[in-house]
Amino acid sequence: MPRWGRTWTELLLDICLPRACAACRRDLEPPLEGPLCGDCMAALAPIAPPLCGFCGAPLRGSADCRRACRRDLPSLDAARAAFLYKAPLRQLLHAFKYAGSARAGAALAGWLAGLAPRHPILRRAEVVVPVPLHAVKL
Repeated sequence: MPRWGRTWTELLLDICLPRACAACRRDLEPPLEGPLCGDCMAALAPIAPPLCGFCGAPLRGSADCRRACRRDLPSLDAARAAFLYKAPLRQLLHAFKYAGSARAGAALAGWLAGLAPRHPILRRAEVVVPVPLHAVKL
């Protein structure tokens, strides 16, 4: 068994087909598996309380943005996200939605699954729906 606990085949594949970070496109050095390099993982901005009880947006004060949310999104019960929509999350979502990256999808699913214990409204959810791709972009 070679270094890092990887098989010779895996090491050969890493040399011939190196894995790249979904955000910055730098090669991922073993033992990193991806989809993000260490720098991009550190740059993810988790959404921390206080946040709106309806849309999940971070709040600057104690005021809830619920009225505007309910008016703008009347058919939605609640929404939550694991991270703010900015780099490198934006690039990771694009890798999943537009390039079909299974690694990106698995990472995103794991992070979202980790939200349920922290948000009681998600434990009561009957259905979780991803944001679909717009028909024009499809």
